[in-house]
Amino acid sequence: MNVTPIDDRILVRPDTLAESQNGIIIPLVARETETMGTVVAVGAGLPIPGTDERVPMTLAVGDKVVYRKFGGSEINIDGDDTLLIMRERDVFAFYKQPEE
Repeated sequence: MNVTPIDDRILVRPDTLAESQNGIIIPLVARETETMGTVVAVGAGLPIPGTDERVPMTLAVGDKVVYRKFGGSEINIDGDDTLLIMRERDVFAFYKQPEE
């Protein structure tokens, strides 16, 4: 996948939800919307008016994030899983994955 979000946008792969619970298949439309995922790409940051500089991004690729329940727009690239593209400000919290 070769996608680069622009400005203060990020690309997130949502965590997958269980398809069944206690042996009962849950239809896609009845499942709760997951609000956690992993950042797979980040933009360069918002441009600062009147300068050639940008506001640095807080998030980085690999960060686990918690975002607004209906935050972002769903996109599908190269038949890959559905991804979300959203602004960094739609993220409530994040944590860095520990380096191995």
